Amino acid sequence: MKKSLRHVKILTILALLCICAGTLWAVEAHVTADSMVYHSRTGDFTADGNVRIQRVDLLIMAPTGKGNLDNRHVTLSGGVHITGKWEQEPVDLKSTTLEGDLSENGWYSLLGGVSGYIGPRSVEAQELKVSKTAFEAEKVKKFEDSQQKMFLSASSIKGKIKNGETSDIQASGNVVIIIIGTDGQKTRITGSNAVYSQAQDLVKVRGNALAVQPERTLRAEEILYSPKSGKMSASGKPQVTIQMQDKKGNSEDERKDS
Repeated sequence: MKKSLRHVKILTILALLCICAGTLWAVEAHVTADSMVYHSRTGDFTADGNVRIQRVDLLIMAPTGKGNLDNRHVTLSGGVHITGKWEQEPVDLKSTTLEGDLSENGWYSLLGGVSGYIGPRSVEAQELKVSKTAFEAEKVKKFEDSQQKMFLSASSIKGKIKNGETSDIQASGNVVIIIIGTDGQKTRITGSNAVYSQAQDLVKVRGNALAVQPERTLRAEEILYSPKSGKMSASGKPQVTIQMQDKKGNSEDERKDS
């Protein structure tokens, strides 16, 4: 009997895990699967076939999984799909594997072919780590915030979330930023590193920075841009190129070709 309690194998769909977080109200996370092995002495478990983790409004699905009840850590693999709501925001994310902490202030780390969205933020990257207040992404093909009207790609991106909005971003490595200003004008800025602050209404790009707007470009070592006002300033050998047009609206280059 003692051995059976320490090592239990279940061949039917079973609700195995119930984790409580918080001091006044319980937050439960339930794990179900076609089959499971649970070690009561260590808290370890493995699950196989239609693994599903339900935590409040968040649902995580994968073919296989493992974890530990005591430290609330889980690992899912074989193709992960996350749906539902994360901090009251709609979520739909896919990746190859996932590692997560199911506690109230936990985090989720997605690895391999990450794609999908969390609220207004959509992403395509090799890695993504998210918590209630922050996110990190590696080898980012696309990070787009429809609320901030901002698109980024970079080797790595780190950001903070406040009141459901992206408040700060740090990007490094082959940075590309495309911003739609309040006047509808699109600005594309590239460089080695970039910092965005919602509170300061400021995008700062350093390292061979290049800003492109309709009919003009700006090169400098550092470029500062305000999305709300549209104001742009530069330092470090700034150079402005203006695309001239004739009365018919043809650019100087078009006139040369005619």
